[in-house]
Amino acid sequence: MARAATSGVSLFFVLSGFLITSLLVREATTGRVRLAYFYARRALRLLPALAVCVAAVSVWCRYDRSVSAPSISALYLSNILMGSGHLLGVFSHTWSLSMEEQFYLAWPVVLVVALRRSRRCATATAVVGAVLSVAIAVVLVATDRQGVHWERVRFSPDTRAYGLFIGCALALTVSRISYRSARALAVPAVVACAVASTRTGESAAQYLVWRPLVTIAAAVIIVALLDDTTLISRVVAARPLAYVGKISYALYLWHFPVLAIVAAHLPRVSMGIRAVVAIGLSAVFSVLSYHALELPFLRLRARFRSV
Repeated sequence: MARAATSGVSLFFVLSGFLITSLLVREATTGRVRLAYFYARRALRLLPALAVCVAAVSVWCRYDRSVSAPSISALYLSNILMGSGHLLGVFSHTWSLSMEEQFYLAWPVVLVVALRRSRRCATATAVVGAVLSVAIAVVLVATDRQGVHWERVRFSPDTRAYGLFIGCALALTVSRISYRSARALAVPAVVACAVASTRTGESAAQYLVWRPLVTIAAAVIIVALLDDTTLISRVVAARPLAYVGKISYALYLWHFPVLAIVAAHLPRVSMGIRAVVAIGLSAVFSVLSYHALELPFLRLRARFRSV
């Protein structure tokens, strides 16, 4: 799980930055960006499913000593606590969601201000943000001799925001990027992500080489997906995978708590069987969450369109 997380989180960050920036840029070109509506849409999309998952898992794990974890996760502060060396148990995976939401509290405002000057100014802002984030991580890793900064580099907003910023810059420049190059690099990018997923351990190479490499590869994959003539875009557009994409947020919320709970309740069962049980339960909870909880709020979200 930890191995796959390196590539998965990098792709998640780049895609999140790309999608939200694309949405805001589209609103800016067709009318006025209403930030209050933007934040209302984000809340309706994310908060109901998160609240139910946190509440349900908290009741399920009421014996767990990490009693502060539910409130920390619900307030999008997981990455701050984990960057300080604190453990959040079954809610540890919410650090990436906290990272994303903290970023989008600030980035829309910065983007709107930058776009008033020019699109080039907005692009430069995103690029500078990515460079500064990488530079902070490099300095921390290069000057750390006792491993005291590993958790900070892994989870803190300033050292992991480069993936989000790269996604933002991509959204602002994609019309000028050659799809031909993305098609040619799509397969090597997927291979790079697969190889990086096997690179584990706390090392300078992990933070200074593999994670930035995977982030760049994720950007290439996203551009390739935008071209509907590529094999990778046709595969992702297939109905089964498209449905997985719809329930992906619920899958993200439920998979780690369910896996941890199954492991705790079935300690003598083989890892393979536990994985099958956890995947099955996660799928069931995710489908229920999407259809019974998320869809009604997604329909309500349409009232907060800016244009």
